[in-house]
Amino acid sequence: MQPGREGKIKIQVKTAGYEGEMSKNITVYTNDPNQKILTLELKAFIKQSIYLSRKSITLQGMAGQTITQSIEVKAGEDKPLILKPTFFDLDQKVSYQIEEIIKGKIYKIHFTHKPGPVESYSGSLTLETNFLKKPQIKILIWGNFTAN
Repeated sequence: MQPGREGKIKIQVKTAGYEGEMSKNITVYTNDPNQKILTLELKAFIKQSIYLSRKSITLQGMAGQTITQSIEVKAGEDKPLILKPTFFDLDQKVSYQIEEIIKGKIYKIHFTHKPGPVESYSGSLTLETNFLKKPQIKILIWGNFTAN
């Protein structure tokens, strides 16, 4: 590029798996003797279709105890979110309840360990949604219950 001229720098950022505020720095090397290196900062807010307070649940305690943990699910789109359970493989060890906090916007899913023996387990709950960008949510569940 000729001195004193403008140009364009094409930047591509992969946002898959990110949510919320994001910041990336780009280093530009120039042939300008007064400014050989420039740092550009790109800031963005990555909006998701669905926000989860966490992606997994761990239920831990002593054998025979009842332990409950919850996950919050929030709609990130301007239409009502519908959740429909399609798969759950821990019904002998864990129960779950989907509570609608704000109709079509915020849900809490409560997972409760059913009292039992010393054991460790893992499984998941899969929910179907009505959002095209996020048609399915999979929540991983781990349990670890030890002797007194």
